[in-house]
Amino acid sequence: MTSATASRNKPVVLMTMGAQERKGHPYQVMTHKYITPLVELAGCVPLLVPTCCGIDDLEQYLALADGVYLTGAGSNIDPAHYGQENLTPEKPQDRDRDNFDLPLIRAALDGQVPLFGICRGMQEINVALGGNIHQKLYAQPGVMDHRENPDASVAEQYGVQPRCGPGSQFVAGRGYGQQRDSRELTCMARALTAWPKACRCLAGPRTV
Repeated sequence: MTSATASRNKPVVLMTMGAQERKGHPYQVMTHKYITPLVELAGCVPLLVPTCCGIDDLEQYLALADGVYLTGAGSNIDPAHYGQENLTPEKPQDRDRDNFDLPLIRAALDGQVPLFGICRGMQEINVALGGNIHQKLYAQPGVMDHRENPDASVAEQYGVQPRCGPGSQFVAGRGYGQQRDSRELTCMARALTAWPKACRCLAGPRTV
């Protein structure tokens, strides 16, 4: 088998990009930390999709993919999508990504396309399924503040100490100040403060 043939046999994974402004110019971006494990560890071909052009081509993009990977980002979901006022106006939002990813999730579930969400991506799955978000989870009584220290190194910001309890199937992450709440999701892992940190979709058995 040639290298070109092997490459054609690799799974194609759709990844939606996010908005970022640099010196007055709008960019569509994706962080290396999400792309490289997909290529180097999972052996997949990433298909980076812009979210700034609307959803007219959404079905065509999805038809090219064997799976969908919704990553984290520095932006929050617009609270209007889950019926709340914005309690953190100082945080950036990415409405183009909201408006692309939410219908993408529903289309992927309808088509039984494998779907994986991390951080913001997991929140998007929750919102697409009718869930809401605790916008300031860190302000809740008895809740550990999981937000990263901006002065710490990247390794410290994203490091975890796995502690798997009975029935755990996934390791909790850290670094964000929001929390998900949907009846369509079942918890797979919890933080030390018992808040869900990893979920599985009841409507889509290949959705995490």
